[in-house]
Amino acid sequence: EPLPEIKEPIFLTDDYNPAAASSFMEIAASNDGLLQYSKGPETLLDDIKKILEKITPKEKVDVVFAIDSTGSMKDDIQKLREEWEIKLSATLSSFKNIRIGLLLYRDYCDTYKLMGLPVKKFEFTDSTETFIKYLNSFKIYGSEGGDLPEAVYEALYASLTFYNWRK
Repeated sequence: EPLPEIKEPIFLTDDYNPAAASSFMEIAASNDGLLQYSKGPETLLDDIKKILEKITPKEKVDVVFAIDSTGSMKDDIQKLREEWEIKLSATLSSFKNIRIGLLLYRDYCDTYKLMGLPVKKFEFTDSTETFIKYLNSFKIYGSEGGDLPEAVYEALYASLTFYNWRK
């Protein structure tokens, strides 16, 4: 009899809202989605790579990265900017036809406004270079973001409805 698969345990810190984590698990499960928790800047690119490697088939894929661009994410964004091309280019090249989009979100009542939501949209591109330009095109200041909750659900909604997804 085969041994049961050992999965890496998920350790949620106080930074993770248990209700939100549960909700994200439900969203992923209800749509055959993939869920990956990151431990922060030191594992972020590897965590993204794990998700991309799980996507099958690899013939025609659309991916939107919805990223919190408040001040608390400054280190994470810097790590993405520094290592995106090095760590993820080979993974992206494994796809026959991939388009990647970028959606930024902030706190409720913050500076982004797109169709009434605190998000900023960068269209799908099939160019890693263009995506990197998107990633480098915005600034994060230490004081952005505060005690208001980030608009995570609105970012998910905008990611699903504001893009022209292929089948």
